[in-house]
Amino acid sequence: FVDFRVQVIPYEIKPLWRIKQEICNCLALGASAIILPEQYEGHMAAAAIVQSIADNTNVPCVSLHLSPPTRPSIHLHPHLNAKSLAVAAFIKREKWKDVVVVFEEADELLEVTDMITAGHFDPDSFSSQLVRLKHGDDYGNELKHIKNKLDRYRIVINIPLPRAIHFLEQAANMSMCGVLYHYVVMDMDLVTVDIDGMRSIEDCNITSFGVHDVHSEQIEDIRQEIVHKSSIRLPKKGVPYTTSIWIDTLRLLIRSMKSIHIWEEPRCGDVWKAGSDIKKKFFETPLNGISGDLYWAPSGERSNYTLHVYRRKLTFQKFAEWSSRTRRIASSEAVVIANSSEKLTLEGKHLKISVYLEAPFVMMTSNGSFDPIFPKFF
Repeated sequence: FVDFRVQVIPYEIKPLWRIKQEICNCLALGASAIILPEQYEGHMAAAAIVQSIADNTNVPCVSLHLSPPTRPSIHLHPHLNAKSLAVAAFIKREKWKDVVVVFEEADELLEVTDMITAGHFDPDSFSSQLVRLKHGDDYGNELKHIKNKLDRYRIVINIPLPRAIHFLEQAANMSMCGVLYHYVVMDMDLVTVDIDGMRSIEDCNITSFGVHDVHSEQIEDIRQEIVHKSSIRLPKKGVPYTTSIWIDTLRLLIRSMKSIHIWEEPRCGDVWKAGSDIKKKFFETPLNGISGDLYWAPSGERSNYTLHVYRRKLTFQKFAEWSSRTRRIASSEAVVIANSSEKLTLEGKHLKISVYLEAPFVMMTSNGSFDPIFPKFF
């Protein structure tokens, strides 16, 4: 996809002053933009040095990392609170009155703050109970706490996808799936996974979100192009969230640089005049990206975007869209489960039934079988 030369500078270069020299060398060779990696939490000092060089030289610097409001940067991610507000809209649409929010790290709690706040307002308000998972692979204690102490059946999971799936598997083993329970997975890569093929969680009702429709022809065409032109490994469906942001960032930067005449190379110690033109074009250049159509607010944040809502009852399908403009969920034209002629039944399902031996309702016969006596309304 890239017809410009890309040079990678590892953050692990030590001492830190060498990073400045590496960046300055790249600028002297004609580099016109800098991209910070997706995760740089462990290298904040290195990221600060790079950002400082970009600010002083006026070279465009775009981040693949979704920065909190305290560390603003140019990036293509939807706002930090987008998923949180989308989940809140879904909960209110379903008229749930209480939910459990599962998280592990402090940053994950920050991501659901707006959802918790939104639950306290208007007639469709709901309450949120927080459960923090301990580090490790065994979630048994937390699941028992949710099931026996909290007695809640709607659970929002905001942890990395592999751990979220592991959480669902353990929940299924503890009979915490089925008709009563419903899980909302906030990781937007769940929609790219073939969860319908995972028998261990086949009875779990799950809702999740994505930045594109994984079943659209456009996304399928992009998948084929990625396969033929790169070595990127793709999941079963769609394009991973990080990959979509990465490709859209490159495409937008390259279009912006191609649209202006660059008459001089940037240099450390000087303010690069062409940098302002590239930045301006970056926010003006239209792009129908993998992560959706790109629109910008006056503040420089991405605006007017859509999150696609997926839900599994019988199969995992898109059934609605959440708009950042209206902050509401509207049923999609492709799949409208509420108006579907397909009825949700127990046909073909295997049910596990527990009974309590108590005469005269359930008694054991002489041959070892059970003899239930049901009221007439059964």
